[in-house]
Amino acid sequence: MLYEAVEQAVFAARPRVVVLDDRLTALAVLRRYLDAEEPSFMRLVRGLWRAQAAAVTPKMAEWALSIRDLPAALADEWFALAVEFWEEKLGPEVGKAAQAAGDRTARRVNETRKQAFTFDPTGAAIVRWMTESGAELIRELSATQTAGINALLHHQVFMGITSPAQAAQMIKPMVGLLRREVSAVARYWMELTAQGMAVTKIETATAKYAAYLHRTRAERIARTELANAYNHGQLESMRQAQEAGYLTNVEKTWETADDERTCDECDTLGGETVGMDENFSNGLESPTAHPGCRCSVTYRAVRR
Repeated sequence: MLYEAVEQAVFAARPRVVVLDDRLTALAVLRRYLDAEEPSFMRLVRGLWRAQAAAVTPKMAEWALSIRDLPAALADEWFALAVEFWEEKLGPEVGKAAQAAGDRTARRVNETRKQAFTFDPTGAAIVRWMTESGAELIRELSATQTAGINALLHHQVFMGITSPAQAAQMIKPMVGLLRREVSAVARYWMELTAQGMAVTKIETATAKYAAYLHRTRAERIARTELANAYNHGQLESMRQAQEAGYLTNVEKTWETADDERTCDECDTLGGETVGMDENFSNGLESPTAHPGCRCSVTYRAVRR
């Protein structure tokens, strides 16, 4: 009894104002998580693109040649594959990132008082965010991919193509790329053609270039989606802790890497502090602010 009384007194005497992490710690924790999890997420994203590329059959390519546009049937198949990959592969990885952040935040909250707060990854708010996040990613991937392939179909490099098999061979490596990336590969194809290179060698060279662009885009998507999920997991964990009465008067501060790679948008946000349920000046509850964003959030609260 005496030991318990002393222990409770020690906790009661601890400072009531709680700062869960300093800026450098918050950024380092996020960076370590991304370094560990990005490669597997990248493989899943590229796996989606391979599955979608496999749907580009000579018959589909012949249809695309005849209308000089992406066939609706192919667009629908790509969309269905994206939904399937989200539900079975990408979504669980995003959920894992949110839970990892939520659980870590719960442990940090518990260090401030002698009670056990547990993050609930099935809470209504986090489930709603997961649903909205998945729908947004699927829409973004589908829209950018459609725009990219349509740009190819209207590009000068495609005008002389009449063979469905060759058309399919040209379209497949472009699946998953943005419009500007597709245009870059198409220009490279034209340059090699102008040099008199054989078609088979051109296909090999442009496929390698497209593969490089796929890797960089997959990395960008993985970093953005996982960082977004990790930051949101922290946010929801703090919100649950506040709603459960463990903390009160929670404030959050936008933290940037503050180095030469920090963009102007994030540099402006760095150090901005708002209330728990308020948005930052960019209209967001938490990072990420843009693709590839490396920002995090620190939290300050009063222990009850």
